[in-house]
Amino acid sequence: MKELKEGVWMAQGPSQNVIIKAVGEAPFIEIISGIDMNAFFDTGTVRKLTKTSVEIQHIMTNPYDYQFEPLTVSESVLNALGIGKKIFTRNLKDFSEHELEEITEAYRLHVTTFGKDEDNRFIVRLYNVYKLSVGEGFTLLNKTIKPRLQFKL
Repeated sequence: MKELKEGVWMAQGPSQNVIIKAVGEAPFIEIISGIDMNAFFDTGTVRKLTKTSVEIQHIMTNPYDYQFEPLTVSESVLNALGIGKKIFTRNLKDFSEHELEEITEAYRLHVTTFGKDEDNRFIVRLYNVYKLSVGEGFTLLNKTIKPRLQFKL
């Protein structure tokens, strides 16, 4: 059994697997929250556990029934907001008229194909093709692209 230390771990036990967030130093480790992996595998839903939930209490009172494995994650997990970051690295005024026309046409085709409720999918395209952050993509879409389309309809 790996010694439980501060960090994020997979607690694998006899009847449950839980991703846990542990804080403190031995012998005063405390599990402050968790994610019930049994529920995720069963239904695909995320069930958050608190330090008072029965699952966390079981781990704390029966640690030798569990194996603690560190989660394998990439450095991107340190990006607190993930792909949804709202930082702006490109001035939206720097887009050429040709780029704006290209993006407007791409969005028109996107709406025709996927519907107007699929803006997130288009934002990912802007992220991939134009290297825009999510915040930049939404700003460009809502302040420039959608108004241009309304005039063309």
